Amino acid sequence: MPAGSERALILLGHGTRNEDGQREFERLVQQVTERMPNETVRSAYIELQEPSLATVVRQLDDQGVHDQVICPILLLASGHARRDIPQWVDQLHGEREGLRLSVVDPLGTHPAMHQLAARRVGEILEARPELFPDQVVCVLVARGGLDDDLSTQLESASRGRQPHLNISTRIAFLALAEPTWPAVSEELLESPAAFVIVQPYLLFQGRMLAKLALDTQKIQRKAGSRQQWCLAGHLGAEVEVVQAVSDRFREVSR
Repeated sequence: MPAGSERALILLGHGTRNEDGQREFERLVQQVTERMPNETVRSAYIELQEPSLATVVRQLDDQGVHDQVICPILLLASGHARRDIPQWVDQLHGEREGLRLSVVDPLGTHPAMHQLAARRVGEILEARPELFPDQVVCVLVARGGLDDDLSTQLESASRGRQPHLNISTRIAFLALAEPTWPAVSEELLESPAAFVIVQPYLLFQGRMLAKLALDTQKIQRKAGSRQQWCLAGHLGAEVEVVQAVSDRFREVSR
């Protein structure tokens, strides 16, 4: 813990059983720690991995760090961000006098994340300079959830890329929200688009990314030579994510 540190930043990851995804999150934590050498940075997980948020908060509080900022490493505000995390924060405040917990917004609305999403699409387009913009459609695919405004949030993320791109875009969800990925992919398969970019709106590797990669391969076999389907890279532990985390922390530290 840095000398004289009075506030801690907790990076709260979702948690995954995928070892590559685990390493990506750990790399992000390391990069944030290096970016913020004078701050106490810790990591915790919502599920599937340890330590839990409650464990880390209590440890820091016992060490005299009572002012803690929780940064959910999530893209959209859905079940975990809107229900689970606030409930845990209320419980911890109830059991620990003098504890001050702040929760910042998910990362997806930060401009740096829009730039990163656009960069991933740009990596595909730069490799295909012969394509005209009206030949290309990019579908941004997120996990999904039960919140009514998820499609509005994903549309906003898609629009956030547009100043950096000049192609048609769609959105889709892998589960529990509409428009669904199967429905959108079927529509695009029948569309006149010559080149379809499937962009995973996912931070780290895991089961969802593997499914999307497999689906894209299957769709390409259906499309044959009439269309090309290409999977863009997931967002990953990139400098833009570090910037977004750092800015979120600064917003509540002013």
